[in-house]
Amino acid sequence: MQMHFLSFQILISPGKTDKQSVTFYWIIPFLLLMTFSCPVAFGEGYGNYEFKPNANIVLRAAAVKDSSATSFIAVGRMWTGVQYKGLITSLSNTDGSLNQNFLSNSGATSGRKLIDFAGGGNDNLCNAVTYSYNGYIAACRSLKSNGYYEVYLAKFDESGTMDSAFGTGGIVATGIGGDSGKGQAFVRGITYNPNANGGAGHNGVVTIVGAVGTIGSLHPYIASFDQQTGSQYGSTVTETGITGTAVAVEYNSSAGYFYMVSTESAATHHIYLHRYDDDLTASTSPWGTTLNLSASGAGSESVSLFFNRSSHCSSQ
Repeated sequence: MQMHFLSFQILISPGKTDKQSVTFYWIIPFLLLMTFSCPVAFGEGYGNYEFKPNANIVLRAAAVKDSSATSFIAVGRMWTGVQYKGLITSLSNTDGSLNQNFLSNSGATSGRKLIDFAGGGNDNLCNAVTYSYNGYIAACRSLKSNGYYEVYLAKFDESGTMDSAFGTGGIVATGIGGDSGKGQAFVRGITYNPNANGGAGHNGVVTIVGAVGTIGSLHPYIASFDQQTGSQYGSTVTETGITGTAVAVEYNSSAGYFYMVSTESAATHHIYLHRYDDDLTASTSPWGTTLNLSASGAGSESVSLFFNRSSHCSSQ
């Protein structure tokens, strides 16, 4: 089996936890040039990709099913003139043009889907996407009418049809945030684990990471959800000892561990590496301890994480 290595780069801007990102312009050429032997998801991306004559589109992440796919999925948000809606779009592997077969029978604009997840007419942003067993799952945030952000999952097939068996009409409100008791919830990464919850009709979980809490006092979290139904698998684990956000997650099926990266919003900009088993039990030190890569707390840091993608491919 061909071995693939992906680099996730984290760019840290002092005091701006929402600016840790990978430039999307760098991701697309890399995606198009590689031959994939298994489902691949790309972590946080950041940048603008304009579909003329429609501007105000921001893409944040991309995923492709495998080497047989002729198109890939990209997610982000689009300004409608009234609000930002979550954006799910399908692009050609050949030239990046809109895949006109995506949502072609839905009555929507072919090639893309816009969603207001909370239905409040406020801000939406899809920040991560992966392919899981029999469909794509995007992880998105949406601002509710009560002023709190909640995290939502959306599952759809290669044609853009929402999976009716997943949550309600293909959408799941995770319950991680969204009210005064739980606070604000944001999502930054997603990965597929075929091993956990592998009973009949389940075929694994998707696991998301991000931040939850109050603005100025957010903490990294990790949570898993049944990829078939969208119900939560286990409990959300919040790293309350860290004020900051998780920015990336990956799963290695041969080792049986999730690996999460989080950053601290304090001036020191510490970086933390975490490891969890299938049930999200955290490994002890040195996992979860700080890697202080910022000597002065000023300027920016760049960290690259490399994963052997073929090591966690499931047989599909």
